[in-house]
Amino acid sequence: MSFLVLVAALLLSRHRAGEGAAALFARWRQVVGSLPAEGWRLPLLLFAGPAAVGAAGLACAVLGAPWLYWLLALGVLVTCLADPELHRRADAFLDDLRRRDLQAAWHEVQALGAGCAADWRELHAASLAQIAHRHLRARFCPFFWFALLGAPGALFYRLAAEAGEARPQDGRLAALVTFLEWLPVRLFGASLALVGNFGPVVAELRAAGWAKSTDAAVLAGRLVRAALSGSRAVDPGPEGEIAELEALPALLDRATLSWLALVALGVLAS
Repeated sequence: MSFLVLVAALLLSRHRAGEGAAALFARWRQVVGSLPAEGWRLPLLLFAGPAAVGAAGLACAVLGAPWLYWLLALGVLVTCLADPELHRRADAFLDDLRRRDLQAAWHEVQALGAGCAADWRELHAASLAQIAHRHLRARFCPFFWFALLGAPGALFYRLAAEAGEARPQDGRLAALVTFLEWLPVRLFGASLALVGNFGPVVAELRAAGWAKSTDAAVLAGRLVRAALSGSRAVDPGPEGEIAELEALPALLDRATLSWLALVALGVLAS
């Protein structure tokens, strides 16, 4: 049943804008950002939502209505998969590149969380890293934690990730998000290796190794670039940027489908 919920949530998230979920997460970031640096409020809020979903699941089991929990789980997962800003910004970024408007293109990448870039090559790396990382946060990580811990796990991850964006200077929160993303980003790389350039992606995974301090955004960007271009030199100008960005959505869709196929095989094997 969990696999069916994963598939249904993916289909629903692709055919709805997710504006309501985006507004909820925006409000969550405001609440988290207003909390004091120290204290018990943030940990309590992080655990409150997932604990409530878990309690609802137990109540449904006791009442003999598991279907009600699966409906709740579907709603939670669809919410966790929502990131309409990513698609808007990525499309706008690609349009800016086609017009050769570097300033507007950089504005779109900054809105996704990138830092500074001095030339086309740095802009190219930053854009791929941010788009890949946002896709990781809105697809692979919620999928992974849902498959492992159910709806409470997916919700806890997404709340922690959004809180990390709201409080970038919070070391403990950053460490928590790094821990939650450590394995999913490597599974993301394994999926990219299956549907992209296998050798270069595996080389990036080996280079990252088991290091706990590897930044998920940087690693996701490297994995995507390896899957798209492999060992070939990337054109640092707008033509190379446009070509790879046009190929990126199909690559990410194939990686998602390969991950679902692996989950399906695991379900059948069990």
